[in-house]
Amino acid sequence: MSKVDHFDINIDSYHNLTFKDDTYLETSFPVDFTNCTFTNISFMDTSLDGYLFTDCKFLNCNFVNTKISDGGIHHCTFIDSKLTGLSLVDTVVKDTSFKSSSFSYTNINHDEFGNCTFKDIDFTGMTMMNNKLKKIIFDNCLFKDCEISYTPLKDIDLSHSTLSHTTFNIDDLKGCQVNVEQALYLSTLLGIEIVD
Repeated sequence: MSKVDHFDINIDSYHNLTFKDDTYLETSFPVDFTNCTFTNISFMDTSLDGYLFTDCKFLNCNFVNTKISDGGIHHCTFIDSKLTGLSLVDTVVKDTSFKSSSFSYTNINHDEFGNCTFKDIDFTGMTMMNNKLKKIIFDNCLFKDCEISYTPLKDIDLSHSTLSHTTFNIDDLKGCQVNVEQALYLSTLLGIEIVD
């Protein structure tokens, strides 16, 4: 894999490259990244409309207040990255893992997630609406002050994560797996009063 010192914003595709310690300058056209590694790259405050990331690794990258729409993230890995304030809209995310990263205050809307893993993720303040989730693993994630609606959670296991002050569309919870403590919390959303 070759190392690139700076992004050339006139190129619409990058393959088999390593980017390190740089700031990405957004383009007015979609870009395709395949088999690239990004280390300490800042995508902060950029708009990545129509971008496609395939077989890429993101290590300690900054996506704060970035907008990704009408794109794809396939077979990628995100580790120790900041996705705070990310807007992810109309994007397909599949076969991708996220580890030890922050998704706080993200807006995840009209996306499709398939075969993805989220481990040690902070979702504080996240809004997730109108999404499709299939074969998703949440392991040791924090869902605090989140709003999740019109996103069916059937066959999704939340039992190894923390739910706090999070609202759900009740119909979306059908078939979701939770632990006893979470079931007690979710019962309050239904207006159920538990007595001894």
